[in-house]
Amino acid sequence: MSLTRDQAREHAGSALAIPESGRQQFASRFSDPNHPANSGSLISLLTGGAINPAERRQRRREALLERRNRRRAAVGLPLKNRKAKKGGLIKRVLQQDVLYLMIVNMPSEEELVSAREALGRVQSDAPQASAAA
Repeated sequence: MSLTRDQAREHAGSALAIPESGRQQFASRFSDPNHPANSGSLISLLTGGAINPAERRQRRREALLERRNRRRAAVGLPLKNRKAKKGGLIKRVLQQDVLYLMIVNMPSEEELVSAREALGRVQSDAPQASAAA
């Protein structure tokens, strides 16, 4: 498992951040989630990404907005900006408070005892350090 490009930039020291040169290439274009053939459209899948209806639809919308804004500017009306979609209810709800599951080995009894002792030493040293300051 590796981090996405943005996450790798943010967490450059992470063990999961693999440089681009060290990453394994995908076995085929169908296993690459960023390939246009995997855009979610059956047409894109069948044409190997040569035709991407979602991308074409996006370009048409942008061209239409641009034409309308040129007309509005010629008349003297304010320009309209394309508003980003907020997404559905689930996307809005699930953007915050993410719960991560971490799987770790259970420590042995010896490790628990030594950790408790170390914690006890640190806690007993903390009041003395604050009194000395």
